[in-house]
Amino acid sequence: MKKLLRPAVALLAIVIINLAAQSFYFRLDLTADRRYTLSTVTRQLLDTIPSPLYIKTYLGGDIPLDFSRLRLNLNELLEEYRVGAAYQIEVIEEDPHGGSKPQRQKELQASLMRQGIRPVNVQARDGQGGYTEKLVFPAITLAYRDRTLSVNLYQENVMRSVTQNVDQAIAELEYQLTAAIHDILLPQKPRAAMLHGHGELDAADVADFEQTLLRHALVSHLPAPTRIGDLDPFRFVIIANPQKAFREDEKLVLDQYLMQGGRILMMVNPVHTAVDSLQKAGQTLAYPLELNLEDQLFRYGLRVKNVLVQDMQCALVPINTALAGQPARFTPMPWIYFPLLTPAPHSLISRNLIPIYSRFPACIEPTGGADSLQKQVFLASSAHARVSPVPSIVSLSQIQQNPLDIPMPLQYLPVGVAVQGRFPSAFEHRPVRTISGGQDFRFRPRSQPTRLVLIADGRIAQNEQVRRNGTLQPLPLGFDKYTQQTFGNKALLENLSLYLLGQDQLLSLRGRTIKPRLLDMKNVHEQRTTIQLANILLPILLLLAVGGAWALTRRYRYGR
Repeated sequence: MKKLLRPAVALLAIVIINLAAQSFYFRLDLTADRRYTLSTVTRQLLDTIPSPLYIKTYLGGDIPLDFSRLRLNLNELLEEYRVGAAYQIEVIEEDPHGGSKPQRQKELQASLMRQGIRPVNVQARDGQGGYTEKLVFPAITLAYRDRTLSVNLYQENVMRSVTQNVDQAIAELEYQLTAAIHDILLPQKPRAAMLHGHGELDAADVADFEQTLLRHALVSHLPAPTRIGDLDPFRFVIIANPQKAFREDEKLVLDQYLMQGGRILMMVNPVHTAVDSLQKAGQTLAYPLELNLEDQLFRYGLRVKNVLVQDMQCALVPINTALAGQPARFTPMPWIYFPLLTPAPHSLISRNLIPIYSRFPACIEPTGGADSLQKQVFLASSAHARVSPVPSIVSLSQIQQNPLDIPMPLQYLPVGVAVQGRFPSAFEHRPVRTISGGQDFRFRPRSQPTRLVLIADGRIAQNEQVRRNGTLQPLPLGFDKYTQQTFGNKALLENLSLYLLGQDQLLSLRGRTIKPRLLDMKNVHEQRTTIQLANILLPILLLLAVGGAWALTRRYRYGR
């Protein structure tokens, strides 16, 4: 009986320890950047999941090495989420290339693309010095009750290598997962409105921007409201590239919407430049627009200058460099009127973003305004810029001048500014009853704490369009069709939507930086044989050493 007691006690102790470990779970994160520690906002969100949430990943099977790193980090993070959610999250891994029937694979891949999941065609060097090419689906699908949501985890940027793009995807994993869970748990999304009636960008011009917004908010297109309170149901409103003047009653509606806590995103360029005329005739007249917003913006602490920003850091445009009588030969050349704007690294809105593609932007001058207003520049020119006064002729012949020969004495001209705080009304001490047409409303001379974003480029949210199968289809926002590069416009506008929705904690997740610890591939290649032998022989030698020591110990102890 005594012989059985000790094993029974040991077995009981093991069972108790395992049960306690399940109740008091903890992990230690010893990494410098705390990459395996969930943020406070994520932990709080996971505590609110009331019923099972299913997450399906599509990185199963044999995939290139870089995406294997993404899969490993994703699976590790999802396990942290499962623990944090008390196992209310179920994870399913699917291989889009799995199955024995090729037809079944094609149907599955087509189904994923219909859900908005973008595949990546990857050609990567393998460990043997060769190349592999495969269609990869770096995305997840969430299912909660009767709602589903698909999220692309990888943003392809031709300015970076696949490895760098994967590193960025890994750094944003917690943001993508937390934002997706936040969005799918919302019983009702907040509402946003795009205003029209002054020649703003139409629905086709902002199709990709609207698609990005739909992840976080319901989007409506409205004519310019004239009644106070018409905008109250919306969390924020968007004004994108107006071309006609605002009436005073329309400005009053916007003012009182801001005063009661509404938020506004204005993408306004006070200078008109006709890109079509430039393409057809080789030149266009740049002249000031009369938008009638100057006095209102001035009261809010901002002024948009009637100038065009020229920047040495700029996009390329194709120019016919063939001699007369010869076939056209187009050569990409830098165009200083299309700056690649610099996101401010200190701002949550623009941290870790790549350059922003712009066309004929102006610049913003922060004015005094009220003491209660806080302003942050999140988008600016490079350190080598200048301004061109208007009216003036903009000609493609200017492109023949080398930008290095043009003096660019100005640095970091503000193009995007975010303002938050309590705004003074632009209509204080004015006959608001007369301006409103006799409407009965409570005039607010000072706002509740709120936010306003101003970008001095109305086209920054405009996507190009291409004709396919007889219909015009939008290209990705920020995509330059001449160089086939995609810039950071979409990510910036998504960040701005989070900022205007008050999701600062999600913004902080997106601004997170994880420093990759990569192997020295040159050393790995040169020491390949040594590393392989060490990995094979060292465990065997260690096992023999431990076994030999144990055998000698037993012989010494029991040999007496």
